[in-house]
Amino acid sequence: FGFNPEEIFVVPEDVAEFWKKVVEKNTKNVAEWNAAKDANAVADVVKTLVNRELPKDWAADMPAYGADYTKGIATRKLSQEILNAMWKKLPQFIGGSADLAGSNGTVIAEGVNFHAKNSPQGKYIRFGVREHGMAAICNGLAAYGLLPFNATFFNFIEYSLPAVRLSALSGYHVLHVMTHDSVCLGEDGPTHQPIEAIPLIRAMPEIDLWRPADARETKAAYLHMVEHTKGPSVVCLTRQNLEQIVASNVDVIVKRGAYVAQKPKAEAAVV
Repeated sequence: FGFNPEEIFVVPEDVAEFWKKVVEKNTKNVAEWNAAKDANAVADVVKTLVNRELPKDWAADMPAYGADYTKGIATRKLSQEILNAMWKKLPQFIGGSADLAGSNGTVIAEGVNFHAKNSPQGKYIRFGVREHGMAAICNGLAAYGLLPFNATFFNFIEYSLPAVRLSALSGYHVLHVMTHDSVCLGEDGPTHQPIEAIPLIRAMPEIDLWRPADARETKAAYLHMVEHTKGPSVVCLTRQNLEQIVASNVDVIVKRGAYVAQKPKAEAAVV
């Protein structure tokens, strides 16, 4: 190639001069872009995305689910109430379902479907039946400062495991909303029953797994998942109605991760 074998780590002058001009040009472009951004009405939104900041009141519209909430209800339906509340407060919130929006409880009342030609401003994505592609797309969205979520039946997370694992390794802030966490799916059969899915996700490093059992636990899960910006989370939700746990407390769950559901009547004995 005409190089001098006696020289090490040498950059020819013409190459150095070429890249010097590139740096000067790009420095000017960045300065002009920053000036235009700061003068634009959406500057604050751009800053929020770039810095991965959350609005201070992002959880303000979430249902309270206080001690007086006693309704027996599936956690996937509770999740839908919470997702709709988050949608109103988080400009960076974007996502959708793998052709299971109704079953997953991810229908957003104020959501506009994304369509490159007809509605490019839309933030609700109809991913179609392609779980791996869905999770991979969310990784890309998270890499650029958005807060994406994707949804399907929990057993089908196994179709997307490589992309889910990549979000964990990369520290991407992705919410994986998984419903029908139960073997009680008789008419659907074993193809829909997540037998080994829980231990698979639990064994994966750098990913949070939430399995809420009532309304307050579900709210606590979302509060933590959104605030946990350094990596992905999986929330497993039920198809069946669940009774509310009297002792559950949102604040305690968020701070400690657990609570005493029922105190034993007898002294503990170890044999």
